[in-house]
Amino acid sequence: MKIGVFTDAYLPQVNGVTTSILMYVKELEKRGHEVSIITAKHGNYKDKRKNIYRLTSFKISNKTDVSVAMHIPEPILVKILRKNFDVIHGHSGGPVTMLGWEISQLKNTPYVFTYHTMWPLYSHYVLRGKFKIKQILKFLSRVSSNNSDAVVVPTKKISNALISYGVDKPIQVIPTGIDLEAFKNVKKGYLRKQYAIGKEQKIILCVGRLAKEKSQDFIIQSFKEVHKRYPDAILCLVGDGPKRDEYEKHVKKFHLTGKVIFTGTIPLSEMPKVYADADLFVFASKTETQGLVVMEALASGVAVIAVDDAVYDDLIKNNSNGILTLKNKAAFAAEIIHLLENDTARNKISKQAKITAQKFSIETTVNQMEKIYLHLIMTNRKRLSLKTPKKILRRVANKIIFTP
Repeated sequence: MKIGVFTDAYLPQVNGVTTSILMYVKELEKRGHEVSIITAKHGNYKDKRKNIYRLTSFKISNKTDVSVAMHIPEPILVKILRKNFDVIHGHSGGPVTMLGWEISQLKNTPYVFTYHTMWPLYSHYVLRGKFKIKQILKFLSRVSSNNSDAVVVPTKKISNALISYGVDKPIQVIPTGIDLEAFKNVKKGYLRKQYAIGKEQKIILCVGRLAKEKSQDFIIQSFKEVHKRYPDAILCLVGDGPKRDEYEKHVKKFHLTGKVIFTGTIPLSEMPKVYADADLFVFASKTETQGLVVMEALASGVAVIAVDDAVYDDLIKNNSNGILTLKNKAAFAAEIIHLLENDTARNKISKQAKITAQKFSIETTVNQMEKIYLHLIMTNRKRLSLKTPKKILRRVANKIIFTP
């Protein structure tokens, strides 16, 4: 199959959407499919792989790494428009995703849309949440989904949210897969060597963009309580973002300098080594569509403590393969202290975590996605055969698009 992946989030951005697409594309290409990635241009960033088409874009703010693509007549757009995809897959729901839908309409190509991010929960980034931005984002989520031939979400939580927004298209729940092999037999010592952490010190790990919705401030405040009881513990915050300066001030205010380490962004290829060094993984975000970093921690056999959320309904069984707690600093800190002091309980959860992760392999995910692609392609060909041969439609479309 020739697959066009249209995404607003991609390298050099490091987030759950980017990670998901990288694994997904790698597995599709391993199976012999031809995948092209269409995304926004990010400064002078150079891609290492082929078949990536970057559209002229502008950065929306100096406080974020998000670039927004523009639909303007340019040579790269001509190349994209002349490509003939068997299926187009839009990710996220911004200008690039919309371009994918527009091309699918122009060329009668099946269009799949994966809703990765619950945009209404991020309304504070758009005009500071004013002018009914949340309602507008719900409307755009509904329109993007209902205009698709197939809607894919990673969890039931997101499916229920889209239905509440008014989405009436059938929604397929397909968890984001992970490359389980990458987390097996990983050598320990990466974090300890990089940041001079002693062997006797316990590492509490949190991975994610340093931003309001990820709630690392809650993690730091909870760790303040942990430190009183367990002064040898180290909190490693992996990631970067607009709240980093503020969180570093919190650390100084709480007299935790040297006990809380801000690593910044770590290359995705090194992340299995990061998880391998952790004794505990903590997470407090309630805006996740799946919590990919939580899945990676499970695959690494790290005991997870997370703020309870519907996104974990099919992932974490409380007190079995992880711990779910209320978003309460005292309760959260108490769970951390309990597992730090109880090796038996921590090791038991660790073993169950690895077992759980087996259900979320990238192979399983791509199997399900391939079935959706093939069904849409066959249905589309039958529909077109009743009208005009596909070759003729494509020839006409290509003549319309900037014929030299």
